[in-house]
Amino acid sequence: MVVKKIGLLGGSFDPIHIAHVNLAITALKFLFLDEVQLIPAGNPWQKGKLHASSSERIDMISLAIKDYENIKINNIEIERNDNNSYTIDTINAISDTNKYILILGSDQINNFHSWHNWKEIIKKVDLAIAKRDNNPFLLIKRIIKRIKKTNKHIHVLPLKKIHVSSSYIRECIKKSIPVNRFLNPDVLEYIKQKNIY
Repeated sequence: MVVKKIGLLGGSFDPIHIAHVNLAITALKFLFLDEVQLIPAGNPWQKGKLHASSSERIDMISLAIKDYENIKINNIEIERNDNNSYTIDTINAISDTNKYILILGSDQINNFHSWHNWKEIIKKVDLAIAKRDNNPFLLIKRIIKRIKKTNKHIHVLPLKKIHVSSSYIRECIKKSIPVNRFLNPDVLEYIKQKNIY
């Protein structure tokens, strides 16, 4: 049986934007992954209310990644429909003989120790941390040092900071500020047609 090396990139993707896709592409390239699975959150416990429906978010992700055969959608959290989406539950549900690497933004690693069963997560998967330009590297190094005590491998991905967030995009859309430089054109057209935000 062939063991695949798979990156897991979770998020609300509300909406998915160029920084999400850029992170997936960077992980594919630098970690020599067979694929990256984008996992839209079912009910993210740290984020609060979602704005687009699950099906709309899946449609937007599909449009954003249609040209990348090694970037796929994994709907496991949406299909599970739990009260809260915990990363450890997702990892336990997909665990098989493949090797998994959890991809995190440097902002996520800053509060990783507050995640539900975070120590179990790092027993089961390696971590890849996207080092962004504006995040203090000393803080990241301290967190990495703490996690490395568990003997797990931690990769640091070089990532050029793209100053955008889904919340910023939603706010711009509400105010009729152009967001075309942050979104795949098909995703933007879909948002306009559905009047999502």
